[in-house]
Amino acid sequence: MPDGLERREQAEAIAQALVAAGYIRIGLDHFALQDDTMGQARAERALRRNFQGYTTDGAETLIGFGASAIGRLENGYVQNEVVLGRYAERVLKGELATAKGFRLSADDRLRAELIERLMCDLEVDIGAVCARHKASPDELAQSFPRLQELAEEGVIQFDGCRVLMPEDSRLLVRKVASVFDAYLGQPARSYSRSV
Repeated sequence: MPDGLERREQAEAIAQALVAAGYIRIGLDHFALQDDTMGQARAERALRRNFQGYTTDGAETLIGFGASAIGRLENGYVQNEVVLGRYAERVLKGELATAKGFRLSADDRLRAELIERLMCDLEVDIGAVCARHKASPDELAQSFPRLQELAEEGVIQFDGCRVLMPEDSRLLVRKVASVFDAYLGQPARSYSRSV
């Protein structure tokens, strides 16, 4: 199996072939033609991201079907039973298959938008997002030292209020976005790998 560097080289070779064929890069790992809805949403900075990947759908509700499916509702997230047998048993009984849920706080919503904008646009204006959430950028001050470190490493550009990812750092966007994740490192949580 290829190691991390080889996987990155393969991903970049595939990306270059798609770009040469007329596709544009969308966020981390999607591609679209410039004139289709996904390409237009990218140009207008209207892309969204959910559990299925990048989307042009602005709906705040996403209902997941099947074992372990995750859904998004106005107030938070829900997840169905993970074990297929338990999922099937609950469905056959006419019960909801929801096993757990998580209510979003105001801070969660703020951080979710920061992460989504970074994942979709490869940049985020922290001040503008905070203003939309009636929050102060000072509430995110614990993230700034790590952002400064990433800037010194050349992964991002950071001026104290705006994060910008250079094109050659695109594959590290999850790592950069994780700076805003208040739950990272807490026990009993699992995450996608950044590379």
